Amino acid sequence: MEDSSLSQLQNALRRISAALVRLLLRYNLPFDDFASMLKQQYVRIARTEFSLTRRPTSKSRIALLTGLNRREVARLIADDAGSAQLEPALGPVGRIVAAWVREPAFHTSDGRPSRLLQEGETLSLAALIRHCAADIPAKAVLRELLRLELVAELPDGRIELLAEAYLPKASEAE
Repeated sequence: MEDSSLSQLQNALRRISAALVRLLLRYNLPFDDFASMLKQQYVRIARTEFSLTRRPTSKSRIALLTGLNRREVARLIADDAGSAQLEPALGPVGRIVAAWVREPAFHTSDGRPSRLLQEGETLSLAALIRHCAADIPAKAVLRELLRLELVAELPDGRIELLAEAYLPKASEAE
């Protein structure tokens, strides 16, 4: 491919991917889920449309075309053959809410999710975040939890969980 054609392709991909990423973020699709779907498409298309003969494309050729290793190619082909649906991975917000509901360390004596302090070594939002999403600042997580109406900030400064699961709101199209 000529340098100018490659440059044009890269510019077009930047524009397309920017629009796609906006959509993915709007519907809270984590990067790992999208990356898994993209890998599956790379393998599926390399396998069905880039054969050199009438025989099925080999795993080695698919690996060469896609840049994925042969073990990953084999796994993706097996998943595709079994019509495996992508299991949605929980993003950081989902992991935090799930841990708050599931982990006894963040429960009251009667087994319900505790009202958490914002900071502290134990029984705090900061401790919960360290437990399941260590590299994200607590303030950023709190703002997102508040925006999604998953928590409420109480007058005493503690944080109360309002929903026992995080399910992104469905779009009109869905």
